[in-house]
Amino acid sequence: MNRNRNAFTLIELLVVIAIIAILAAILFPVFAQARDKARQTACLSNLSQMGKAWLMYAQDYDETCAPCDMWGGEIPRITFQYILMPYVKNADIFNCPSNVKAKPYVGQPSTKDGATHYNQNFALGYCNPAPGKDNFVVTLAEIKSVSTTPLHWDSGKTGTAAGYWNDGYLSALHSGSFNFSFADGHAQAMRKSYNLANISPCPNVSPCD
Repeated sequence: MNRNRNAFTLIELLVVIAIIAILAAILFPVFAQARDKARQTACLSNLSQMGKAWLMYAQDYDETCAPCDMWGGEIPRITFQYILMPYVKNADIFNCPSNVKAKPYVGQPSTKDGATHYNQNFALGYCNPAPGKDNFVVTLAEIKSVSTTPLHWDSGKTGTAAGYWNDGYLSALHSGSFNFSFADGHAQAMRKSYNLANISPCPNVSPCD
């Protein structure tokens, strides 16, 4: 008389384990790519909102571009994140989900250690109110091509000050590509072949001719 089997044999268990291992090896990279793509999409959304906030600032200040940084004299250092904060109203926008090293700080004065997740194009304006120092002010009308002039991009450059920046530094955080916003407010991903000369020193800006 035959008995019903209620358990797997050792060979059957090994076969099941092998199948699970194969499926995991196939699916884990797919899940990782999907996660990275979701993070890149979130980063692009951040940059798009930052670009629109930058344009809103310009509309409020007679078409004058928001400066990359303000420092010098008797005032504390003020970063572009702090300048744009009233428009974005959410500090998380300045955090790239793929950048786990940088520690952005949007407060003022910026005295904490860390670095920014994103950079802003230094060629589009900065401010140094110290006596005898010149300010570099750019208006929207002076930008020759707003759709091709980089505004913000993936950074991750580390430093000792929260407002640390390097206007030529790019960080390929998204499967070998960089995320950018442009002076017309749109954002897009660019491959590693993107020409750094488009960023530094003064891309498409009349005062730099």
